[in-house]
Amino acid sequence: SHALTLSISRFPILLIPTPSMSAFFYGTLQSETVLLRVLCGAEVPNETLASKLKTLKLRPAVLKGYRRHALKGLDYPGVVKSVSAESSVLGLLCEGLNRHDILRLDAFEGDVSLLNNWIKMVLLSTCTLTDFGGQEYDRVTVTVSTIGTTEYPAIETNIPTKVYLWTAGNEHLEDREWELEKFIQGAQVQWMSDRCEFKMVDQL
Repeated sequence: SHALTLSISRFPILLIPTPSMSAFFYGTLQSETVLLRVLCGAEVPNETLASKLKTLKLRPAVLKGYRRHALKGLDYPGVVKSVSAESSVLGLLCEGLNRHDILRLDAFEGDVSLLNNWIKMVLLSTCTLTDFGGQEYDRVTVTVSTIGTTEYPAIETNIPTKVYLWTAGNEHLEDREWELEKFIQGAQVQWMSDRCEFKMVDQL
């Protein structure tokens, strides 16, 4: 990106582009429908959704040393550090996020630890924080490697990014994988109409 210089009267103004950020999604946010609902809000014109999607670079990627689990009684998964170095999680690297996107993602994932007190108060007054009444995820830095595709054939390794790791306790983890396609084809529509997290992000 290049900085833009504007001149108002005789005084130049330097506009520094906000650096973009990235996140690794391994659960419901891999669904384009869910992701755009979180980032753009409800009842948004299709043109707006398409425009937002064009600002994002979405590539399949692998997070090594972690494992994804289905959660007991829930439609979304959690990822935790694995005891086996051979474990890995296949997900989606999303690049091109801005600060407001990250704010909305933090609210959606329930990681309110990084939000200021006023925003936290508004969000927590909107609905219960999580299914378990406490914080479920922490946003942390990890490295991932991309998988070559027709659109993005080059493979990149050790890309630093953010991921929301499960922190609400291993007792809620099932010893099985969570399946994205099963979620999209089955639970997604009803799940999106029920989730309080969407009300939280809409407050931002």
